[in-house]
Amino acid sequence: MDNLRGIRAFEEGLKMSVDSLGNNVSAIPQSTTRARVEIAMLEMVENLQQEGFSIEEIALALADASEDYVILLANEKVSTH
Repeated sequence: MDNLRGIRAFEEGLKMSVDSLGNNVSAIPQSTTRARVEIAMLEMVENLQQEGFSIEEIALALADASEDYVILLANEKVSTH
């Protein structure tokens, strides 16, 4: 995904779904926060692929890191109450 396309999607507030070749296959209206996070994630994935990581290991690492972060946030909220 090139950065210009990502910026356009962010400005339009669209969720971008891409196929394995990086082609935009759908766009669904969504929150600005989610759109910006998704664009940042796709840019990070592209950079990691250029460093030689496979899309599968990137996806798994992202899922694991996201889950860990949600658990961390949940634990912080529980301990402050």
